[in-house]
Amino acid sequence: MVYNLFILFLEKAILIGSFLNFKKAKRRKEIILTQNNSYNISPNIWCHCASAGEFEQVIPLLKNLKHKTNLPLTVSFFSPSGYDFHQNNNLIDRIILLPIDTKQNSKKIITQINPAFCIWVKKEFWSNLLQEIKRNKIKNYLVNYNGNESKTFFYSFFEQHQLQYFEQVFQTNEIIFPRPIIIASKNTKWDSVKDLVQNKIAFENISKWTNNQFTIILGSCWEQEIGFVSQFKERNLNIFNQIKWVFAPHNIENEFTNKHFRDLNPILFNSNELSTNNNCLLINKLGILKFIYQYSHLSIIGGGFKNGIHNILEPAAYGFPILFGPKHNKFEEADILIKNGLGIEINNYSDFELYTISFFNRYLKNDLLSINFLETFVNQFNSAKEIETRILNSHN
Repeated sequence: MVYNLFILFLEKAILIGSFLNFKKAKRRKEIILTQNNSYNISPNIWCHCASAGEFEQVIPLLKNLKHKTNLPLTVSFFSPSGYDFHQNNNLIDRIILLPIDTKQNSKKIITQINPAFCIWVKKEFWSNLLQEIKRNKIKNYLVNYNGNESKTFFYSFFEQHQLQYFEQVFQTNEIIFPRPIIIASKNTKWDSVKDLVQNKIAFENISKWTNNQFTIILGSCWEQEIGFVSQFKERNLNIFNQIKWVFAPHNIENEFTNKHFRDLNPILFNSNELSTNNNCLLINKLGILKFIYQYSHLSIIGGGFKNGIHNILEPAAYGFPILFGPKHNKFEEADILIKNGLGIEINNYSDFELYTISFFNRYLKNDLLSINFLETFVNQFNSAKEIETRILNSHN
C-alpha cells in the first residue's frame, strides 16, 4: 500500500518534471513514447540495471550466459542516461527504459519481454514487477547485492521483504541475515575490469599529447576536485606546468561553465592531434574514460566529497595510485585498494597537494608506485563464472 502510494507520487512528479522541461524527466518521457513496444516471440535473458555503471559490472556474466544459452538479451534501465549510453551496444538485442512500476505496467512488461529468466543488479527493487515475475513462475536472480547498509528501519524491512522474490541472491558483503537463497559472492565488477585490462583500446593522440610527462587524470570529478587543481596551480605553478592534467567531469554539461575550468582553460578532446601547448585536457565524450586511464600516473576519482566515490577499479586496472575523498565506506573495493597501497584517502586540499607533489617527485626519480593489477587481485576474479554456473544449474 505504502509502496504503491510512493509509485503514484513518483509518476506524477516525473509528469510534472517533463512539463517543466526538467531535462531527465523530459528525456524519460521522450524515450517511453518512442521506444519499441513490440512483443518478444522467443524467450529472452532479461537483465535490469539502474544505470550504465551497473550494466558495465555484469557484462562478463551476460556474455557468458548469452553464449551458453543461445538466448537473445534484453536489458532495461530506469535511468535515461543508461538507456542512451548503451542503446548501440552489440551485446544487447533489445533495450528498454522501464516505465513506472505500477501493477498494470508490470504485467505489460513481462508479456513484452517474455523472459526465460531474469537478472537484477545491486538494489533495484521494483516490488510490483518482482511480484509479477514470481507470479509467472519465472526464475529471478539478484547479482552484486550489498546488504546490511540501509539507513532506515523502514527501507531495511522493505529490502529484506523483496528478497523473497529471488531464486538466488549473490551477496558481496558480510551476510548478517542468512537465508538459503543468499550466496556469498565476489562482485562481478572485478571481472569487468579484468576484461578491460585484457581488451584495452589505445588513443595515439593522447599518447602523443602526454609525451611521457607525469599525467594526472581526474575521473568523474566534481567541483571540489577541480577546485583542488585550480588551487594547486596558484600555489605550485612551476610543478603544475610540468604535469599533464586530464579532466573527465561527472556531469559534462554543467562543468563547462565551472569557474575553475575558466581558470584552467583546458583544450577539448577530439580524435585529431591535440595541441601540446596546453597541459590541460577536457574529456567531453562518454565511454572512453576507462581506456584513457592507461595514460595516468596518478588518478583522482570524484564523488568522495559528495555522496560516495565513483568507479575506482577502472583506474586501478592500470596499476597506478588513486586518490579519493572520505566517503567510500560503502565500497569494499576501496578498502581492498587501500590495504594494497593503491588507494589513498584524502580529506582536504592539503592532502591533495602533499600526494600530488610526492608522486610527481617519485616519477622524476623513476620510483613511482606501480603494481600488476591482475596478479595482485587474482583472488577477486572469476565471480562471473561462478554465478553463471549457479544460474545455469538452477535454470536448467
